[in-house]
Amino acid sequence: MAGTSHRLCFSCGLINVNHARVASDLLENDILKRNYDLVCINEPYFYQNTIGGCPKGYLQIAFNLEPRVAIIIKSTLNFIKIEVERDMAVLSVIWNDMEYIIVNIYCSPSENLDSQILKLETICNRFPNHRIIIMGDFNAKSSAWSPRPTDERGKSVLEIVNKMDLFIENNGDSLATYSSEKGESWIDITITKNIERNLVDNWCVHSEITGSDHRLITFTLCGKRTNQSKNRLAWKIENMKLLEFKIEISRLVREFKGKSLIQGNLDLMLRYFCEKLYRVCDNVEINFEEREEYPAFTLDEVEMCIDKMKKGKAPGEDGFTLGIIKEIYLADPVWFVETLNNCLNFGYFPGLWKESRIVLIPKANKDLPNESYRPICLLAIWGKILVKLMTQRLVVFLETNNLLDRRQYGFREGKGTLIALKEVSL
Repeated sequence: MAGTSHRLCFSCGLINVNHARVASDLLENDILKRNYDLVCINEPYFYQNTIGGCPKGYLQIAFNLEPRVAIIIKSTLNFIKIEVERDMAVLSVIWNDMEYIIVNIYCSPSENLDSQILKLETICNRFPNHRIIIMGDFNAKSSAWSPRPTDERGKSVLEIVNKMDLFIENNGDSLATYSSEKGESWIDITITKNIERNLVDNWCVHSEITGSDHRLITFTLCGKRTNQSKNRLAWKIENMKLLEFKIEISRLVREFKGKSLIQGNLDLMLRYFCEKLYRVCDNVEINFEEREEYPAFTLDEVEMCIDKMKKGKAPGEDGFTLGIIKEIYLADPVWFVETLNNCLNFGYFPGLWKESRIVLIPKANKDLPNESYRPICLLAIWGKILVKLMTQRLVVFLETNNLLDRRQYGFREGKGTLIALKEVSL
């Protein structure tokens, strides 16, 4: 759809009208009054193949049979329909020469959330470097976007937020997005990805009557185009061509072996390297006295450690997921284990494995901006494997030699708070 889209601000809205005609009529008036560019509707009023709430000068995007989501968008905007399903609509919208992927999704409280989460993950993987805006009624609760505790559905939403490096725009101190005689709740969420913080502005839950048990959420995209921040490389195991990679590496090695090298240059490089190495070694003091022999990690030990790690977790700064690491192990298990044993023998933990990628999640009931976020540190899988191997060895040693107090119930296999409570009550 062709059109112009050069404006200082792009105004967006989200509301669940609960299939109500009155709510749709009020929304239509509000769209014209506030001059919204795009509004995502959950549970729209659908009558005679038409979505209620779509005023003149706007287009409606929805599934053609009992849709549970709809997008109302200005006809002058540049956009392309990517996917239109009953519970999800996805558009590519151009504004100020920038492309945005707009996702409107509805997650029914009576249906499992997993399938909808998988759809969102697919969209994020399909457009890894695009600016993405996700809006919808998730029917999920969490302290990350409300003053209420996190439920199971909320945990599922937080998992994909962490895994796909998303950002929750909701303000935990806002009005409840759902309000009825049954109570209040914060279940309508706005999530973004790859969008600069200075672009999203004025996120708000409105107090005006909507004719629905949900309140209207609005926000604007403001500011001029800036150079998008450098994105972390996203390594995808399904895109890896392992066989072709190994063949190409073998070819390059053979080609390198066939090249003639100048002996003088090699001697110079070796002398320079040795001088640097001696200088470093002279300044290092290592005490080898009374050092006990520490058994090396075995192939079975490392493989078991990798298999026990949770799949689907977000990677660290290097972008290597557990799936990638496992492929590296399967390609050359001996080298993989030898690398870990070298760390063990030299008492060395690579600095790169300590570097963490910090993801900020909003906290509830915080007024000051710098105190409103809970940081989560994502570490490299390599380092997690080395730490897990060391921890397992220490636990076995401590348990075997009875060095742990019998009253320690935390962080011990087969023990927990229930056993502690049982002993206290005796």
